[in-house]
This record gives sequence, C-alpha cells and structure tokens, in this order.
Amino acid sequence: MGGPIIKNRKFFFGSWQSTRELNAAPQVASVPTPAMRQGMFSKKITDPVTKAAFPNNTIPQDRWDPVSAKLLTPYPLPNLPGEVRNFGPLGNSNYHALLAKLERRFSKGPTLLASDTYGHSIDNGKSQSGLSSILRARFSWP
Repeated sequence: MGGPIIKNRKFFFGSWQSTRELNAAPQVASVPTPAMRQGMFSKKITDPVTKAAFPNNTIPQDRWDPVSAKLLTPYPLPNLPGEVRNFGPLGNSNYHALLAKLERRFSKGPTLLASDTYGHSIDNGKSQSGLSSILRARFSWP
C-alpha cells in the first residue's frame, strides 16, 4: 500500500508479510549434550597430535579451538534423551514482517528514502523480534 502525502514531493509505502508453516511430520535433530559441551564423550576420543586416547574420553578445554567453542552457543540444549536424535520435535513456525518507507523528493535534486522493517518470528514456541532501520540517500537528476 502506498500513496502521496504531498503531491509529487512526499510519498509513503507500507507492506505486511505473514507466513505460517505447520509441519505434519515432526523433525528430530542431534545437538551437543551438556557433557559434550564440557569435552566429555562416551566413546574413545583420540588426540590428533599424539594419536593417543584422551584420558576419560575428555578433551581438555585448553586444547579447544576458540572459534569452535563459540559455535556451541547457538545450539539449544537437548530436550530428548540420548546423544543422537535428542532435540525435537521441530516443525511449526510463524513469521510476520512490516515494512514502512517514506520518500521525499526535493526540487531539482536528490531523493531521500528512509525505511524501517520490523520482523517477528515464533519457531516452536520461541519468540524472536528485530527492527532494521536503513536511511539512505538516492540521487536522481531531472
């Protein structure tokens, strides 16, 4: 939807997007267990440098790559038992987005465009929201 605020000078535009996905076949995934997040494993883990087994199948944290350690953060904790197929069911998601734009044309010169986008998603009962603001100048010469 859009239209003029001031004829040939100022305009507004807006849009709404909404997506709802229901998955009839729940999906299950594998995520690191709390023990794995501490470097403890139930099976033999071999040191790639010495080729010897780590004591108690535990990788010491001083041997962890710092980037790899940070990659654990976005993974959720298991909500099902076991080391594999321990997170789920996955399936339902909702997404809503609102876009608003304002455009101002100046006489014989630049056009200024400002836009805001607000998004809100709900995945498996977890809610996330975000606002993205962009202000940019676009020049058009008559």
